[in-house]
Amino acid sequence: MAVFDTAQRDLYIACTGDSRAVAGVWEPSEDGTGVWKVDVLSEDQTARNPNLEVERLRSEHPKSEATEVVMNGRVLGGLEPSRAFGDAGYKWPAGIQELLNQVYMVGNGTPLRKRPKTFKTFLSTSDSLVQAFHSYVTAQPVVTHRKLSFDDPSSSLRFLVIATDGLCDV
Repeated sequence: MAVFDTAQRDLYIACTGDSRAVAGVWEPSEDGTGVWKVDVLSEDQTARNPNLEVERLRSEHPKSEATEVVMNGRVLGGLEPSRAFGDAGYKWPAGIQELLNQVYMVGNGTPLRKRPKTFKTFLSTSDSLVQAFHSYVTAQPVVTHRKLSFDDPSSSLRFLVIATDGLCDV
């Protein structure tokens, strides 16, 4: 998502998942020609991003899971995006997934996808309720900000492209 606040001259990008936002910037030169440049406005939110996402995932889970949370550039070895609106199998505790599977899916021939073998649920020692559960995938976006300058003819943002991995990977 992009929000242009023209009154304050701000551009905000909220990105969730394996998508990217880039801006096309025109930079004129002294000889009267110019050149197009790309301003990358977001960072990939996948399990292949060591600085942003792998660190976050490992910090949110017990040290005993450090080698399983991200395997082969994928969350629990299966899912590449580490932030997404869907992929509930990586967000909800096992008990809730089983209950929803029984209530909504049994009998219609389309069961929920099986959870990865390394999926863990942390239970309280005092009862069977989930006391602490950290999902492996979150829908919380990463928000970035750029100050815009409409008065500076030497550099000007001309367009914005927001695309999913289908475009950005290629």
